[in-house]
Amino acid sequence: MHIGHKINHRYFCSQFVAEILQSSQVISSKKSSSLFLPDDFMDIKELDLCYCGNLDGLLNLAY
Repeated sequence: MHIGHKINHRYFCSQFVAEILQSSQVISSKKSSSLFLPDDFMDIKELDLCYCGNLDGLLNLAY
């Protein structure tokens, strides 16, 4: 329904990420963090994809 909502001390994954990025001014968006979907991050030009795959594969990377 595209209606933003805020529940104190409760987040879902993409909402948490969007709120952190907005509050740290990494991204500027008028869109409510509660309306972000995981695919929305692919369209943000300020962000670069650094990993794509399962979390199991991320654990095997050496940084």
